[in-house]
Amino acid sequence: MRPAAVIKVMGLVLIAAFVGSWAAPAAAQEDCLAQCIEQYDQDKVACDNQLAARLAELDLEAQACLDNNPTDPIAAGLCLRNVNIKRYNARSDWRRCVSFANTAAYNCYRACQVSPSQP
Repeated sequence: MRPAAVIKVMGLVLIAAFVGSWAAPAAAQEDCLAQCIEQYDQDKVACDNQLAARLAELDLEAQACLDNNPTDPIAAGLCLRNVNIKRYNARSDWRRCVSFANTAAYNCYRACQVSPSQP
């Protein structure tokens, strides 16, 4: 082979190797990101279900407050106040749960990134 042909062939081989080295990590990164998204969705649904279950319990408790104090509006109001405090705490727990899900998703996303310092 002539030297010019050898250089062309070697150039094509190097280009193919370079493109191949970028294709595999990109596909792996997309799979990793899809797993992160799926995990976040599962975590968020679990948080939502936990909140819905707790609010359903508190709705029953609020109805019991009204049923147990039909003639005493002050006692019913105090009981409902305590239920509303529990509702606020349940929503605070939900926000904390979603925050943990966001943090876990972000850490997963960062683990998927390919950088010069992380092969």
